[in-house]
Parts: sequence; structure tokens; C-alpha cells
Amino acid sequence: MPGILAGRPFKTFLLLILTLANVLFLGFQFREILSSQYRPSLESAGLVLKVVGDHLVVEPPFPFGSDGSGEQTPHLPLRAGDRILALQAEGRTPIEAGGLLDWVQALRQLQFGAPWSLLIERPGGEPEPKRMWVPMPPIEAPEVPPAFPWVDLSLKVLLPLLCLVTGLFIGLARREDPRAFTAAMLFLSFANASPARGYIILPPGLREAELVLAVGLFSGWSYLFYRFFSKFPVPSPLERKFPRLKGFLLVFPILFATWNFIWTYTQGVSLAAFHSLDRTLGWLDITLDLGFVCLFGAGFVAIATNLKGPLGPDDRRRLAILGVGSLGVLPAMALYLHRVVLRGPDPEPWVLSAAGAAVGLFPLSFAYAVVKHRVFGIRPIVRRGLRYALLSKGFLFLEGAIVFVSLFYVAGPLLARVSKGQNLSVAALITAALTMVAIQGLKRANRSFMLALDTRFFREAYDGARILKDLVRETEQFAQDPSGLARLVLGKIHDSLHPDQVCLFIRGDLLSKLPLQGVLARRALMVLSMGQPEDFYCFCRMVRGTSADEPPAVSETCPGPFLPSLSRVGRRLAAMVGTEPAALDLVDGELISWPQRPSGEEPHEALERERALLREMNARLFVPLAAHRQILGFVSLGEKRSEEPYSREDKELLLTVARQAGAAFSYAGSVRQDAERLRLKQDMEMARRVQERLLPQRRPTVEGLEYVGHCRPALEVGGDCFDFIELPDGRLGIAVGDVAGKGAAAALLMASLQAMLRVHAGVHGDDVEHLAMDVNKQLCSITEPNRFASLFYGVFDPPGRTLTYVNAGHNPPLLLRAGLGRSLGAGAVQMDRAEVRVERPEWLHSTGPVLGVVKEGRYRRSVLRMEPGDTLVIYTDGIAEAANSTGELYGEARLEDSLLRHRGLAARDLAEALFEDVARFAGEAPQGDDMTLVVAIAARGGGR
Repeated sequence: MPGILAGRPFKTFLLLILTLANVLFLGFQFREILSSQYRPSLESAGLVLKVVGDHLVVEPPFPFGSDGSGEQTPHLPLRAGDRILALQAEGRTPIEAGGLLDWVQALRQLQFGAPWSLLIERPGGEPEPKRMWVPMPPIEAPEVPPAFPWVDLSLKVLLPLLCLVTGLFIGLARREDPRAFTAAMLFLSFANASPARGYIILPPGLREAELVLAVGLFSGWSYLFYRFFSKFPVPSPLERKFPRLKGFLLVFPILFATWNFIWTYTQGVSLAAFHSLDRTLGWLDITLDLGFVCLFGAGFVAIATNLKGPLGPDDRRRLAILGVGSLGVLPAMALYLHRVVLRGPDPEPWVLSAAGAAVGLFPLSFAYAVVKHRVFGIRPIVRRGLRYALLSKGFLFLEGAIVFVSLFYVAGPLLARVSKGQNLSVAALITAALTMVAIQGLKRANRSFMLALDTRFFREAYDGARILKDLVRETEQFAQDPSGLARLVLGKIHDSLHPDQVCLFIRGDLLSKLPLQGVLARRALMVLSMGQPEDFYCFCRMVRGTSADEPPAVSETCPGPFLPSLSRVGRRLAAMVGTEPAALDLVDGELISWPQRPSGEEPHEALERERALLREMNARLFVPLAAHRQILGFVSLGEKRSEEPYSREDKELLLTVARQAGAAFSYAGSVRQDAERLRLKQDMEMARRVQERLLPQRRPTVEGLEYVGHCRPALEVGGDCFDFIELPDGRLGIAVGDVAGKGAAAALLMASLQAMLRVHAGVHGDDVEHLAMDVNKQLCSITEPNRFASLFYGVFDPPGRTLTYVNAGHNPPLLLRAGLGRSLGAGAVQMDRAEVRVERPEWLHSTGPVLGVVKEGRYRRSVLRMEPGDTLVIYTDGIAEAANSTGELYGEARLEDSLLRHRGLAARDLAEALFEDVARFAGEAPQGDDMTLVVAIAARGGGR
């Protein structure tokens, strides 16, 4: 099987080692069953023994007949209840029956027609039990050859071998699926349903190894049964509620295996020690045996609860089949309770045979579910993949097995005589070495056959490669037509690999950029409104026709509108960002490497919705669409028509196509994005012109006031504005506003604010507090709470040179007085004891909150008188918060100092000087916010 050892090397190695060890021991068991038909045994002598206490005791019926009266006849050497102490074959040393191992070694010395004797201890003697050697009649060879031991072979060799083959096949065919590994280990445990199977016939060393293997796997049988069904086909309610329970329960099979080894090995070594162990710790053995049976019960509970849960029809059918097959375990568990836990008498042989046959229902039902109902998706390998796997590596293995058996049974006796019959394992090792040499020669003979096999089985893949490589050349012409590109990609994938359906999912931020028209554009807008830009949205779906000749149809409906980026698929795709993308395999809607229980961040409902979506797509493979080291989407492929898994060559070609398609979709999105960027730039340029037109185009002549205003937006349009409003009686309204934010949204709100000001300025005149309250209420009614504006609005009255103003949360303007000695202020200093007055600007602080936040906000007006030469500077935070390359802010202190340095300049020159000073401070740093400045100087005579 190509690449059988790739991935999960430890689990693969463990399965191979355990299976090979079991096969080796089954080989010894097979040979023992066959050879025992031609060796004397106690059964052929009619002798029935039983372990009672620390002895082997003769059981009725009497072994050599009875005279019918119930009395012992003179020629019968044994009585019921006699204790067997030792056995001696003719010409051999007596062997004491200290344990079962000694007794089996003694029995293997018997020969047909040869006399033998037993050392017995007969109770009832005075004063001690009577010990004596009893000569036994020779055991005569049967006149008719014994029947072939089909029952023994079926229960002790064929059934375990069936379990081994099934488990190994499942584990290797789906080595990336943790459920498959659990199933494989479960079948290995089934193969060891009799934990002490024939270990006593093995030579020392192998005997202990077989016992460790057998009791270890047997002890984990019920735990693995529960573990498998608690996760198949989905986690059971108990597993979801207590996800760590299986970790705690793992302690039980470890403890049970340790105890079983001690229990079984002690019985083999010393019946006296075993009897003492049973008397002192027999309760522990019964407790562990009950726990062993209870774990089977927990497995059946998991089956029942899952069958009642929300399973799909396929999963329910598969679980029902396996559940029915699992019922075959119940007779064996009943016998186990009767014989081991309750210490009842041995059942009749036919009962044992029936229970063993019932146990075989589970591997048979599992094989049926695999072949018929695609458990783990293994049926394709059974149908076609196995032809390659078994006829290449498997065929060589079969050839090697035939060579080994032939050499062992033909040349084995000769090798045993050469080694003087001291160790049968030496003959087996020599035979294995000769087999390895023969296999090397068989490899050369099979090369031509394997080459023809490769050509036969991979011809379709070569055709698929040609189709997909043609696709790479054709994608370029569809760069401007994403819908056509999607149909081309999915159609070619369908033509080459024949999946039952193919779905294309595209990331939301790319989907919003694609040049779509008509229905596709409307559907894209609809699904994009359901999720986030980083989610994956179904763009196109192609479903295979009902017949082989029917072309695939593009479905108008997708199995789900989108797959969240925080889903398990989304997280796996996100992990590929910046790396080389790889295809993701799925089995029954589950990524093979996914954990079965939901994580703490993933609600169970979301997990079930994702599983339902993947199963509706019948997803078997995910192929990421990548470009510029980013994941743009993915293609989901359903099951092939041939039901084969996607091969490594399939994935490589699909990834090649996905890279080309990803580049084409990325280019299509960038083309539209460039066009939209150009259109947006044109729109913003037009908006800039409109906003410039909204600024004062002329300045009314106002007696006694020279003024100027200028705005520099950070972007094409901004949220700053200023306005000069001509009022009755020669008065002038001066407004400077700053909307939170910048760009188009701030510009639109500022245009609304400017319109409100012009309307309310003509109504309220110099009643600026009510103007501010009305504008605030109107702004609150049309904006969200996070959209607000600051405003400074003042009305200049020429006759009195007064400025009536309100400051709604705006930066405090600066008022620099022209005269000297009028106000000492906070900035006065004394030098050389002479009073020198240094004038500092006044700050016109806020008289109310910002506009658009508190609907019932209150504002207070202030009035000041401007004398000739007084300078008023109104600015926005873009000036005070201008930053240089180090992040240092310009600040109000520097603005004040700059104003002092440039006092005496005309209004226009002063504004330019202030802007230049800010620009000089910022240097090469980009402008971070809109900057607006209004300078008004009280002058003698008329001004502008």
C-alpha cells in the first residue's frame, strides 16, 4: 500500500508490531491444535481433572469405567477426589505438578502405547493422606484418524485472525483518523478474548511475552469498546458533558491488565501460591471483573443515547448496524459473569462454541458496515484500492507467508534435529531468515507485474492531470468574469475527478471587490450582510448529474450562506496564512485531525451547524485558494463517483489549479478595486470642490474689522469649516466648527451644521445662546451619539466693537490685546526692579457642551469689547494637535508664542505665518487632522 507508513508513525508502528506479534502466537496456536490430534491427552485417556485449592483433583465420571454399582472395581487405579502430585512417562524423569506450566510440560512427554504413572495423594488415609504411585494403562492410538478440529481452529485461530486483519486494515487505511485507530485497537482486543490462550505451550521468554500481550489487549477490550462508541459517529452526550472521563477511565485497563498478568502467571507457576492469592485478594479479582463488564454496559449506553440523538440517516444506519453486531458480545459477557465473577461451574462445550460464534458477529457486522455503508470511507479501498495494495505489497507478503509455511513444515523437522530438538524457536528463526532471502528474489520477479498494475490503476489520474493542466492555461481569459471563472474551475474539477458536488467559497472581503452583475451581485450583497468580511461565503456550487452521461448542473442554492472564520475550517485555513497551503481531508464531515469535542471557545451549537453544513456538501476534501500568501477561499469536493479517496497526485494537481484560480480571483478583485479607487478619487475630488464652494466665497465689508479664514483638510474633504455670515445692521457672524472624525462622513455632517447655522443666524441675531440650543437639538435628532461637533460662534457689532459669542466645546480662541499697560495678566514679569508689562493672550473658554450629544444642553453667552489692534485667533484642534516625526504635539503654548512673535502683521499675513510655523514644526510628518484658522483684527475705519 503506497505510503502506508506515512503520517502518525508511532500509531502505525504500534499497530504493525501488535498485529505481527499476535499473528506469530496464532501460528503457534495453529500448530499446537493440529499436532495435538496426534498426541496422547488426558481427554483421550478419559481422565478429567480440576483445580481445587492448591491441587489438581480427579473429577467424576471415573476415568476407566465403573461396574455400575458405584463401587471401585479392582482394575481401576484412580478414584474421584484423588490429588495429582506428579506424572512420569516411561523412561522420563518424574515432573511434579506444582503449576499448570509443569503439568502441560509433563503431558507433552506422553506417547501412544507407552506406560505411564501418576503420583497421587488419596484423602482419608490414617493418620495422613495416603501417597502412592499409580501405574496407568497405556493410551492406545485411535484406529480412525481424528476429525479435523474445525471448532478449535475457528474459535482459537480463525476468529482472532479475522479480528486482527479487520483491525489492521482499518488502522492503516485511515491512520489519520483517531476513531479508526480506536477501532483498530478494539479489534486487536477482540482477537485476545481468551487472555490465557495457549501461552503455556510456548517456550520460556515467548511464553511471558505472549501473556503480557494477551492480558494487556484483553484488559482494554471493554474500555476500547466504550471509547469507540462514545465518539462514533459523533460524541455521545456523556462524552460531551464529561470530556475528560475517558482519561480517568484509562487507569482501569492498566490496573486490570496488571492484575490479570499476576493472576494468570501465578496459576501457571504455582497452584499453592495461586490458592493463597485467591483467598486473600479474590475480592479484588471479582471487583475488577465487574468493572470490566460495566465498561461494556457504558458502551451500550453510548450507543443507545446516540441513536436517540440528532443523527443523520446515514450515521444512524451505520450505528444501528454496529450496535446490532455488538449484541454478540452479551453472551460472552454473561458467561464471563457466570464463570469468573460468580465462580460457577464450567459451561458445556456447545455453550462456549455458541458464545464464541456470537462474538464473531461484531467483526462481521463491522466489515459489512465498512463495505456497504462506508464507515470511515474505507469501501473505496476495499473495492479498488485493495487491488493495488494487496496485489503489490500484499501479494509479496502472501508469497513470503507461503514460503515460510512450506519451509517450516517441510524443513522444520530437519532443522529441529540439527538443533537437537532443544528449542523450536531456533528452527523458526532459521526458517524466517531463509524466507527473507527468498522474498528478495520474488521482488525481482514481480517487477514486471507491478509495472503493469501501476499503469492500469493510474491511467485515470494521468488523464485528470491533462485536463487540470489545460485549466491552468484557460483561467487568464476569465479574469474579468468571476462567475465564468468559477464555472470553469468547478467544471474542470468535475470532469477530471467526478465528485458528486463541488462548492467554491470566497472570503467576504474579496467577494465584495469582485465585478459581479445582476443576480450574483444581489445575492453577494445579501449574504455579505449576514456575516463578517473575514467569513467564507458560498459563491458557486456544481452538482453531478444523476447519470454518468448527464453534465453537471450549477445549483442556484448553496448548502449554507457562509462558513464563519472562527469555525474549525476557518481556523485551519487561517493557520495556513504565510505558509504553503495544503489540502484538508475529511471523513463523514469531520476533518481527520479535528478533536471530536468542541473547544471552550466554540459553542456546541456552532459546532453542530458546521458539521451539518459539511455533511450537506458531502465534503471529502478542502483545497485552499491562495494568492500573495493569503487565503482567499477554498474549494470543497464531495465524494468521487468511484468512492476512492483523493490521492496525493489529485491533491497536488488541485492545489496547482487552486493557486492559479486564486491568482485570477485576486486579480479580478484588484481590477474592480482599482476602478472603484479611481471612481472614489474622482468623487472625492468633486466633493472637495463642493466643500470649497460651501466655504465663504466673499467676505462682507465690516467697519472696524479686518478678518480672514482658511481651511486645510487632512483628506480630500474634511470635518472642519468656517463661515462669515452677513447679518442685518452691518453685523457679522463668525463661525468655526469641527466635526469629530474626518473624511466624507465628517464633511457631510459639517455641511448640515453649516446649513443650520445660516438658517438660525438670521432668526436669532445676537441671541447666540438660543441659536446654540436650537442647533444642538436639531443635530441630536439627525446624528448618532458618537457623532458630534464643536462650534465657536460670535456676532461682531461694529458700532460698539463688541463680540457676543458662545463656545460649544470648541478649542478656546486666543484674544491678543493691542494696548500696553492695560492688563498685567498672568504673564507679567519684573526685571531690574522696573515694572515691565508683557502682554499675554486671553483664552475664550467653553461656555457649553459640544453639539449633538446632550439634547437639552444649556449654553451661556459672553460679550467682549475689541479695541483697535486687538487680534482674535480662532482655530481647530488640527493645529494644536499637529505632530512631528517623533510624535510630539505642536500644542497651544507654541501657538501662543507664535502669535506673540508675529503680532502686528495684517490678518492675511498673520494667518500665513501661523500656518508656516505649524508646518515647520511638523516637518515631514503627515497631516493627521483638518486644520482651520480664522484671524480677526479690530482696525480703524473699514476692513475686510
